[in-house]
Amino acid sequence: MLDTTHIGHRFPPFRVPLEAGRLAFFCRTIGETNPLYFDLQVAREAGLPGVMMPPTFLFSLDLESPQAWPVLTLLDMDIAKVLHGGQEFEYLKPVYSGDSIEVHSQVENIVARKGGRLELVELQNHYLDRAGEMVARAKVTLVYCND
Repeated sequence: MLDTTHIGHRFPPFRVPLEAGRLAFFCRTIGETNPLYFDLQVAREAGLPGVMMPPTFLFSLDLESPQAWPVLTLLDMDIAKVLHGGQEFEYLKPVYSGDSIEVHSQVENIVARKGGRLELVELQNHYLDRAGEMVARAKVTLVYCND
């Protein structure tokens, strides 16, 4: 069983720059066709300060923690027994290339299911822009198999 005393644990925040080329690469990878997400010239002609950050890009930021999902270390989880159970986003304002995002993550809950054979680890992530304004938040659910 995972140690529930870690509920409420806050991980050290980290900051990731949003470079236009990196966002364009992400868009090519996911098949994004809207040029506002990858073509800097089109974005500027539309009056935007840079290319828009694609909404699903936030998930890739979660993986950039210096420890690459430090919750695995904190809870002594075997990565072979972890599934990404889901992720819900709430977007508060758009973000553009040239900015940076600071990621704040906390263990919200640990819930046993199936008589303890499965455990759900719920994380709450907050994403802040360079000005310190929250631009999005996400609830991440990891499923841990104890069998």
